[in-house]
Amino acid sequence: MTLELDENGRVNGVRFLRTELGAPDAGGRCRPTPIPGSEFVMPQMR
Repeated sequence: MTLELDENGRVNGVRFLRTELGAPDAGGRCRPTPIPGSEFVMPQMR
């Protein structure tokens, strides 16, 4: 997640990247894996 800023440094929106669970590690926990091409920006609601 990153912030999208305008030329004045004000927040315009938030950039997200979708993930999916990968294979379990040695402890049995699945790690999030980025999904290529899944980025999107949620604009600020005014």
